[in-house]
Amino acid sequence: MLKRKFLAILLLACLAATTVAVPGAMATSFTNAVATVNGNSITVTVSGGADGETLTFVWSGTTETRAWSSTGSYTFASMPNGSGVVTITSPSGGTITSNSVTVGPTTVDISITVTNNGINTITLGGKAKPNAGVNLMINNAFQETKAADGSGNFSFAWSTSTAGDYTVSVVYANGPADGNSATWGSTIKLTGPLGLSDLTASLIGDGLNVSGKGVANGNILITVGGRPGITASINASGVFQEVITLPPGTYTSVEVRYNGISSTYGSPQSVDITGASWVVTAPGANDITITNVQPGVNSIVVDGKGKAGEAVTARVGTYSGSAVIGSGGTFKITISSMLAGTYTGASVTYNNAGVGNGASTSSKYTVTDGGTTPPGGTYPTLSRGMVNAYVTTLQLYLRDLGYYTIRVDGIFGVGTETAVRNFQIMNNLPATGIANDATQKLLYSGNAIGIGGTGVTPPSGYTTLRHGSRGTAVRNMQVRLANLGYYLGAIDGIFGNQTEAAVRQFQNRNNLAVTGIADSSTQTAIYSSSALPNGNASTGYVYLQFGSRGQAVVRLQTALKNAGYNPGPIDGIYGSQTVAAVKAFQRARGLVVDGIAGRKTQNALYGTNY
Repeated sequence: MLKRKFLAILLLACLAATTVAVPGAMATSFTNAVATVNGNSITVTVSGGADGETLTFVWSGTTETRAWSSTGSYTFASMPNGSGVVTITSPSGGTITSNSVTVGPTTVDISITVTNNGINTITLGGKAKPNAGVNLMINNAFQETKAADGSGNFSFAWSTSTAGDYTVSVVYANGPADGNSATWGSTIKLTGPLGLSDLTASLIGDGLNVSGKGVANGNILITVGGRPGITASINASGVFQEVITLPPGTYTSVEVRYNGISSTYGSPQSVDITGASWVVTAPGANDITITNVQPGVNSIVVDGKGKAGEAVTARVGTYSGSAVIGSGGTFKITISSMLAGTYTGASVTYNNAGVGNGASTSSKYTVTDGGTTPPGGTYPTLSRGMVNAYVTTLQLYLRDLGYYTIRVDGIFGVGTETAVRNFQIMNNLPATGIANDATQKLLYSGNAIGIGGTGVTPPSGYTTLRHGSRGTAVRNMQVRLANLGYYLGAIDGIFGNQTEAAVRQFQNRNNLAVTGIADSSTQTAIYSSSALPNGNASTGYVYLQFGSRGQAVVRLQTALKNAGYNPGPIDGIYGSQTVAAVKAFQRARGLVVDGIAGRKTQNALYGTNY
């Protein structure tokens, strides 16, 4: 009896010490991970994991999944160029990181693809080995080190206080082991600070047309007689032109001076005209006033005011167009079928000359033919603050590709800059937000990648994206959501908290199930031309009144200024001058005159349908 009890106890002890393996029942911790490279393939050998699990592998922004293999070996072919560790994760929470590996050529010769010179500053960009450090050399002297991005792009901006000729080169920080250096083919000339010059002033309607030259993108203050000064900006070509609206009277002096202190401002700091006389007379009750002239693609649009119900004709060069003035006393005339070129002056007259006096301008207007390279084969560099026909063409093409979602107005503002930067990101160009020659040539080529167009929709449809997803599909969606005003974070291809919040906002605004997960129906709506922008962002409607501040106010002030109404400084502050400009615009358009920029006022000003 005692012997049988002893054997039973011994048997129970053996059973308790025995582990029964149940496939997939429990994850085994990872103990080791080694990554190797063969051409464009990466092989990862992992110790650990469990049968039935699906493992996730993340490397340099690329995510892959594989079913657990008893061999512990996983190969990924056709990987993009890049470098970094491989992170392996199991569903049960186990994570391990491999050694760092690099896919791509071991050496890449540096190339400098673009340079720009200006006042005291050289900017340049180019290509090098992805993620490698590169040194900027000026006249063979080291200046700074930067790292090329994952695609090999790099850019530098170097400033000096000394004008002269400079030799520019870029070399690898690690020496020729990464590749050969590059030197720009010719010396780059830098100009010193410029003074104001070539000041002219001439009567135009009920104001004075003041123009001249100075530092590109500089700020100036224009004073006529003893009246308060008007702030203005010099464009990127170093030219300024402002029409100063004046009450009736005789004016004998005009002064232009730099507004503020800057090391880029040279001498003279101010110029003036004295001894002249400009007499501004009060317009007749029915006299025509031109409020805006906007050149575009093979056309020019002329806006103005006059007697309601009367027919008027606008002329630019040998081209003309006609319209009947509306009940609110305003007109908009589109002169179409124009050849590309630069035209001087626009005029509008009554078809019945006895009604009142006509009006004219003396400004120059550049009409483009949309996408055709201008004379000389190089597009002018376009940047924030510029207003011209090239900006109009740029906006039209960016809109067609899905990057630009607000009004096409020829004004290079924050919305245009954001659209240009996102276009550059998607098309592997240096993301500067400045539309240089290379950016415009690709945009107009018909080969550019668009949002919701080439390179975005996979042939088999959209893959569901959620928190934790990574890769190109996430980056494309972030760009599109940013253009629509929902996403304000980094375009990094990582579906994090900000991306999820943006997806939720978009779903709510566009009447979709609010899940924060970008499934096929959500992505189809995001890339759709009918996608609604964020109503709380500057791309959409924002109720504005005295005391409002921000980018929406900047947009309002810029539009008012370009429509011929003076809102004061373009500073994003809705003050008394902006209120006065809104009231003047409302009065001219037959709207309720309250100085508040509501839906009707903004629709009339922007040409929108909020």
